[in-house]
Amino acid sequence: MSAWTPGASGNRRGRPPKGRALTELMEKAGSKTVLRGDKKVARKTILAEMLWEAAMSGKVTFETNPDPCVTVSRTEALAIDEWFDIAKFIYSHVDGPPKTGLLDSLPEDATVEVKLVRTEGRKAATQETDPASLDS
Repeated sequence: MSAWTPGASGNRRGRPPKGRALTELMEKAGSKTVLRGDKKVARKTILAEMLWEAAMSGKVTFETNPDPCVTVSRTEALAIDEWFDIAKFIYSHVDGPPKTGLLDSLPEDATVEVKLVRTEGRKAATQETDPASLDS
C-alpha cells in the first residue's frame, strides 16, 4: 500500500514547471559567443544586427570565419516581399502584436480608406472598407 493518497506526493512545491525545450535550446545557442574581428559577440546580437541591416538597407551580409585570421562575407539583396516579412517580424517583436479593437472609437457611419501602393509597373489601388469588417 502506498504511503501517499492519490494526487499527493509529499513534494510541497509541486511538480516543477515544464520547460519549453526548443526555446531553451535557441536561447542557449544564441547566447554563445563567436569572434567578430577582435571582439567576442553573442550570436543573438549578430542576428539582431543582420535583421536591422536587412530592414534598413534591403541587403544582408553573411560572414563566415573558417579561420580566425580570415573573414569571408557575401551580401545578398532582398526581394520586396522578403524585406516586408523582415520589417513585420521586427515590429511584431519590438512592439508586440497589434491591439484588438483599434477601430472601436470610430463613429458607426465612418469609412476607412485603404491605399495599396505597388511598385514595379503596377498601378496603385484604392478601396474603401467598412470599419466593422476590419474588426472581425
